[in-house]
Amino acid sequence: MKKCGRCHEVKADEFFSNNKSTKDGLAWDCKVCKAKHKKSSYSHEAEIRRVFNLTPTDYAGMLARQDSKCAICKRPEQVLNTRTGEVRRLAVDHCHTTGKVRGLLCFRCNRAVGLMNDNAEYLNSASAYLTAYK
Repeated sequence: MKKCGRCHEVKADEFFSNNKSTKDGLAWDCKVCKAKHKKSSYSHEAEIRRVFNLTPTDYAGMLARQDSKCAICKRPEQVLNTRTGEVRRLAVDHCHTTGKVRGLLCFRCNRAVGLMNDNAEYLNSASAYLTAYK
């Protein structure tokens, strides 16, 4: 039996995850509390504020200016969030050198730009290649 560090209820050991770094080999909080905390600790608004210094109003304004569509392919996001099953939000695209926010991109376009190392020459070359074999 162990007392949960979050809810302070005494529960059987099987209600706790294993943690080899503790004396008793169990996590300090029960599995139920851990799941609740994990779910409540993520917030899209908090994340874009922390990473990009954008307020929810800033993000909403960008979304409205782009008509809720990707700045590159001009389509709404279609990829589902694997955790929630909901359609993902458009990603905040930014320059990795300066940190300056450029726009909102769908998952696929954001991934493509990242895989091309944010290099316009690579993207132009890819475009020329695809055009040549149209």
